[in-house]
Amino acid sequence: MIQSPVRIAVLDSDTGFLRVLCKRLEGAGWQYRVLASPVPLDAMVAMRLNAVVVDLAVLGPQGWSYLEQLCTRLPSLGVVVCTGRSSVAALRRRLLLRGRAARRARSAVQTSAIVGTSAADRVAEPVGA
Repeated sequence: MIQSPVRIAVLDSDTGFLRVLCKRLEGAGWQYRVLASPVPLDAMVAMRLNAVVVDLAVLGPQGWSYLEQLCTRLPSLGVVVCTGRSSVAALRRRLLLRGRAARRARSAVQTSAIVGTSAADRVAEPVGA
């Protein structure tokens, strides 16, 4: 069975963020289209999207309404909402920190499997217990 590629629309105007995100999307082999402004809902539906990454500032004051209508028309659409300016260096730092946090989480799960407790049990314990 041939699987179709992931298709993403990116509605954002932050060039630094777009540069970093587009490199990641290309590396994953995903198809994407950068949109500098909202497009009619019919056009978004016609793109046969799997997900949308959106800066609410690009959508304007009716951003949430636009997203709600889009999600009604495409119920399986994945939506990532991001907003605010950031430098490329700050974005890279956050990606590195997320990677470290993920490694620590995997390590905690592996350690808990050896000890016999789950990570969820430890999180649920009261502080100082």
